[in-house]
Amino acid sequence: MPSRILRAPLPPRPLRGKSSSPAKVADDGDEEMMFTPVANGKRINGDLPTTRDLVEEAPTVIKVVGPSSEFGSEIHGNDESSDEEEDGEEEPIVHVEVRLQPESTIRPEHIIAPVTYLLQAQLKWVYAGEEFTSDLWEEIPVLLRNVERIFVSETEQPGPLKGDEVEYDVHVYKTSNEGSVIEGGLEEDEDEDCPTAATVITLPSAEIEGLWENLIYEGGIKERLLRYMNTSLVFADCQIDSNVISSNRLALMYGPAGTGKTSLCRALAHKLAIRYASDKYPNGAKLIEINSHSLFSKWFSESGKLVQKVFDQVQFYLSDPGCLVVVMIDEVESIATSRAAAMQGTEPGDAVRVVNAILTQLDRLKEHPNALVLATSNLVGGIDAAFVDRADIKQFIGPPSPEAIYWILLSTFKELGKRNFGGERLAPHGDKLLSWKEAVPGSRTEHKSRRDERIWLASVELRKLAVRCHEIQASGRFLRRLPKLAHARLARRTARLAQWMEAFVAELEQEAENQSLIVRGEGKRASVAH
Repeated sequence: MPSRILRAPLPPRPLRGKSSSPAKVADDGDEEMMFTPVANGKRINGDLPTTRDLVEEAPTVIKVVGPSSEFGSEIHGNDESSDEEEDGEEEPIVHVEVRLQPESTIRPEHIIAPVTYLLQAQLKWVYAGEEFTSDLWEEIPVLLRNVERIFVSETEQPGPLKGDEVEYDVHVYKTSNEGSVIEGGLEEDEDEDCPTAATVITLPSAEIEGLWENLIYEGGIKERLLRYMNTSLVFADCQIDSNVISSNRLALMYGPAGTGKTSLCRALAHKLAIRYASDKYPNGAKLIEINSHSLFSKWFSESGKLVQKVFDQVQFYLSDPGCLVVVMIDEVESIATSRAAAMQGTEPGDAVRVVNAILTQLDRLKEHPNALVLATSNLVGGIDAAFVDRADIKQFIGPPSPEAIYWILLSTFKELGKRNFGGERLAPHGDKLLSWKEAVPGSRTEHKSRRDERIWLASVELRKLAVRCHEIQASGRFLRRLPKLAHARLARRTARLAQWMEAFVAELEQEAENQSLIVRGEGKRASVAH
């Protein structure tokens, strides 16, 4: 990917028809701060509009983008829209996530305008996945005092895109560490320790932050799920009649163990909170993770009551229409098992009552436009047909391909390459490894230094390692744990790339041998659940 090119120090295209001099952006309280854009470390001569001007006097041709342009937050100077604008080609949307500092109390609308102007002033090319450091906005007080991170999350079209031919959709958010639990058990169990029925996480969550970017799937799986959830919220916001167009707002992710289904659900909920909560849901967002195994009672025929008790708590959160609630049911086959198969069990009546209770509660959730449901399963064949039929989207999450494995391992090396121990890098130059396409055996070219040669050789070895991981069907959990296992094998705390590769290969072959022993011991092909 070519390096990002900054614009020449010229005034960026204006956000509105007239200018104000000098620019001021209102911070929290009554204070106003001077705001002057910079390029290549120098100030740009030109005036900026105030945030108030952007909101109140935006001309017809400008779309004021906030946390969600998908909901159509278009502001016009008058009620008539331009025919030329409607007939013209729309600019691709670039989603930009702006994370505020924990102590910041500024309102999001006071950040959107300066960030948009800054990007228009500075970027000649825009790339998805590009992160900016604070030196980019060090001369803009409102950003310097409030913004922690600016990240180009997604682009509507594959990049790179010209910076003056895109529309920035800026999402401002702040992460939270808040959470709570929903206790399990019935009145009969008051004297006993009961498992937690569900965990409630306030979104966006500091714990989940960054997970979306580190989940690597092929075929646009993440983007497809995000678009589906977007459509679900849009249809709910438009009050589409579900009797005419069915919408259960339920997504089912299924596939073998260790492929990241649970992590994908959590990251998707986090992403939805960033993109939509601050705009459509002023009271925030909650992720409710239901513990399926806690919904079975030792008391005969009481499991259905446990299900109802947990979902009554879910209904409590849903009663606030200003709060987005994402319900996640992990390993849903535990509580939504096929009723036909349950009839063959030891307590068929209780199992059937649990499934009936789950289906009833899902139908109740449909009544709330602020409810979304995500479910995962390792054994989709064991799920009741009525539950599967209720899922609007069923997404298979399979083992990663060699290229996806390479990018996963590459991300671990980049992390090791950035971290120090005792003043030394854990994996020197680990953050300099090449891309999948560049790490091709036999593509050796003249390198400028011995260091470049070693980096190329290590990249080629990493590509071979990725292919081998795919051959033994290594799970995503194992891939993420491999660096720790490899480091334990090393004789020293830090090591060269070649030594890291040797340790990776040794641990991988050890894993392959362990899988082989387990297969022979069970007499059948199996995958280790790491």
